[in-house]
Formats: sequence, structure tokens, C-alpha cells
Amino acid sequence: MEAEQLLRKYADGTRRFIGVNLSEVDLSHASLMHINLRNACLSVANLTGVNLYQANLRGANFNVAKLTGAKLTQANLYGANLNVANLIRADFSQADLRHASLLRTEAMRANFCKANLSDANLSGAILSEANLSQSNFCGANLSEVNLSRASMVGANLVRATFRRTNLRGADLSGANFHASELRRVCLSGAKLVEADLREANLRWADLSGANLAGADLSGAKLSGANLTGANLTGANLADTSLVYTDLSHARLIGVDWRGTDLSGAILTGSKLYGVSRCGLVAEEVTCDWVDMSPNGDGSEIQQLTPEQVGDVFQCGLAECAAFDRSGA
Repeated sequence: MEAEQLLRKYADGTRRFIGVNLSEVDLSHASLMHINLRNACLSVANLTGVNLYQANLRGANFNVAKLTGAKLTQANLYGANLNVANLIRADFSQADLRHASLLRTEAMRANFCKANLSDANLSGAILSEANLSQSNFCGANLSEVNLSRASMVGANLVRATFRRTNLRGADLSGANFHASELRRVCLSGAKLVEADLREANLRWADLSGANLAGADLSGAKLSGANLTGANLTGANLADTSLVYTDLSHARLIGVDWRGTDLSGAILTGSKLYGVSRCGLVAEEVTCDWVDMSPNGDGSEIQQLTPEQVGDVFQCGLAECAAFDRSGA
């Protein structure tokens, strides 16, 4: 079907265009609100600035289509194919993208606020600076996605997969990552305040300089992760695996890490005021000195010999100051 024919029928009141072939069609800036294009083929179509508000696009094919600045608010895109499509600055707020495929899609600065992308496949997509706040990515595949500086505040990321994903500088405050796969992800400088990371797999992840204040990391796997300079004030690290994790200069004030495995971890320069007494596993920990000042301002530095390190972590860091006073 040609663009002119579709637009003429739409103007006459027709809304049902199920399974129509519109590949390579130019419908840029057209207003097609409430249209039914279920299972339609729009591959390589020019849909720049098109208005598809509340459109039925279930199972539609937008492969390599151009949707720059398009409006798809509250649209039904269940199972749709948006592979390699251009979605830059497009509006998908409150859209249904469950089971959709967005492989290698370009969606910089796009708006997916409150959209449902559960079980969607976004592998290799570019979503830098996109708005994904309060969106649902439960069970979604976000492997190798560029989400740098994106906003995912309050997003549901339960059981999502993030292998080698770039989340540098992203705002993930209050997001739910329960049982998610985050191996080798880049979260450097990310904001994860009060995020739910229970039982998440963060092995070898880069969390340097990240803000994890108040986050729940209980039961998480952080073996080999980089947490240098990270803020973990008031975080829950109970039963967390921190084997060979780099926590140098990290802010650990008031953390709860009862039952945590710190074997081989680096804690030199970490801020440890008010850390609860706990039965830690702390073999071969590296820690030349710690900051025991209430505000982590370096006013109460405690130097530790290699012999003292094991004793400090076995007896509880609340007693760390006693070593300096006694010279033990």
C-alpha cells in the first residue's frame, strides 16, 4: 500500500490496516492516532515525527525504520520488531513493548517513562541519556546496551540481564535489580541510592565512584568487583560475597555486613565509622589504614600492620580504634 492511499483511507475514517505492507513508505509527520497496524510491515519506512498515539502495532515489523521524534505514547507494540531502528528522541511513554525486539536500536534521548518492556530483547541497543524512569524491564535482555547517563529511577529490573552493559553515570535510584545478572557491567559514577540489588550477580562489575547509599546488596555476588571510592553509607551488605573486591577509599559508614566474605578484598583507605560487629570471613585482606572519623573526613586515621588486619576484622571494626590506642 502506498502512503497516499493509507492517508486517504485514514482521513475517511478507516483505522483497521491489519497486516498491510508499508515497507519503505514515507509517512513522516503524519497523524495516525488510534490506527490499527497489527502485524503490518513497516521495515525501512520513514516515520520521522509520526503521531501513533495509542496505536495498535502489536507484532508489527519496524526493522531499520526511521522513527526519530515519533510519538508512540500508550501504543501497543507487544512482540513488535524494532531491530536496528532509529528511535532517537522518540516518545514511548506508557507503551506496551513486552516481548518486543530492539536489537541494536538507536534510541538516544528517547522517552520510555512507565513503558512495559518486560521480556524484551534490547541487546546492543543505544539508550544513552534516555528516560526509562518507572519502566518495567522484568526479565529483559539488556546485554551490551549503552545506557550511559540514562535515567532509570524506580525501574523494575528484576531478573534482567545486563552482561557487559554500559551504565556509566546512569541514575538508578530506587531501581529493583533483585536477582539480576550484572556481570562485568560498567556502573562507574552511577547513582544507585536505595536500589534493591538483593541476590544480584555483580561479579567483576565496575562500581568505582558509584553512590550506593542505603542500597540493599544482601546476598549479592560482588567477587572481583571494583568499588573504589564508592559510597555505601548505610548499605545492607549482609551475606554478600566481596571476595577479592576492591573497596579502597570506599565509604562504608554504618554498613551492615554480617556474614560477609571479604577474603582477598582491598580495604585500604576505606571509611569504616559505625560499622556493626559481625562474623566476617576476612582471610588475606589488604588494609594498610582506615578512616574511623564519624564523617569520613580523615581526622581519625588508623594505621594497621599486616598482623593487625586479621584481628581487626575478626573482632569487629567497632573496636578498631583500640588497636591504635594500645599500639597492639
